[in-house]
Amino acid sequence: MEIPDIKEPENEAPREVLDRLAELLESDGFRQSIPGLFVRNQDANWRAWIGVSGNLLTLFPHVGVYSVEAREIAVAAREKIGLSDSQPPDSGPPLLFVHIERLIGDDPDCLERMAWEYRKGAPLLESMLKPQAADDLAYCLRKKAYPFFESHMSYESVAEAAKDKMASFAFVNYVPIILIKLGRRDEVPGFVERQAKRSPRLAETYRKYTDAVMEIMAD
Repeated sequence: MEIPDIKEPENEAPREVLDRLAELLESDGFRQSIPGLFVRNQDANWRAWIGVSGNLLTLFPHVGVYSVEAREIAVAAREKIGLSDSQPPDSGPPLLFVHIERLIGDDPDCLERMAWEYRKGAPLLESMLKPQAADDLAYCLRKKAYPFFESHMSYESVAEAAKDKMASFAFVNYVPIILIKLGRRDEVPGFVERQAKRSPRLAETYRKYTDAVMEIMAD
């Protein structure tokens, strides 16, 4: 099963808004690997991930985390079965993928600052995004996403978050790695067969990929 590529976002958000957001996040240690995608080292293995796309009226911010170790194992397994890796450097993919609004919840502080979101019925010209939207988004990322990053720097915490419907599009490719890291190698074959039934077209490739993972991670 191939890991989907992350391509440069089709970002139509105002350049001045994205530039302001980049300035704010870079002051917190993030680097912009491709336009609209920001990554920060949490420690030697874990990376915080922020992806922001949008248009003239609204930004669409998502956050997640990924493991350098798991990423390297996945790349090695792909290469072992003849699959190339076209993922841009320093870009993930994230194991978790969560819209910032889910983390904000009913927090009144951030709800009052959501200038990055179009309010239904508001005049369009007055609703065009302004640089202040970047400041408000950075404020809520610092308040809600940064603690999320800190609390999801282990395979255990990522697995629990996935149960809560926070898994990313690429998570299925990392489940065998995570299970083995958690000492649950015996669960891998059953998981692989369940995935094969769900995606028959990719079943053979996914089995080969998982076999390669298990060989690389052999005791």
